[in-house]
Amino acid sequence: MRLLVDSHVALWWIERNNEMGPECRSKLEQASEVFFSAVTPWELGIKVALGQLSMHHRDPFARMLVAQAQLDVPALVTADRVLSRYGVELVAARS
Repeated sequence: MRLLVDSHVALWWIERNNEMGPECRSKLEQASEVFFSAVTPWELGIKVALGQLSMHHRDPFARMLVAQAQLDVPALVTADRVLSRYGVELVAARS
């Protein structure tokens, strides 16, 4: 399976944060390919500068990830359930 990782999940994975569920971690470890969006470093840099790293359903970066997932990969790894409204397959980061 090819997976596109949302920014907060990228942080969780790098930091080995317990917010990421064991099923999600297993899917990431077993994936044939794991992608990080080109917008991820940009998004994290902006959010660090603003003092916020939380996800919001109106987040334009989340919409960019959805667009990339629709074009490039079968599933987006995220904890942002609102993104399911865009019709992309989600891998739940907390499961």
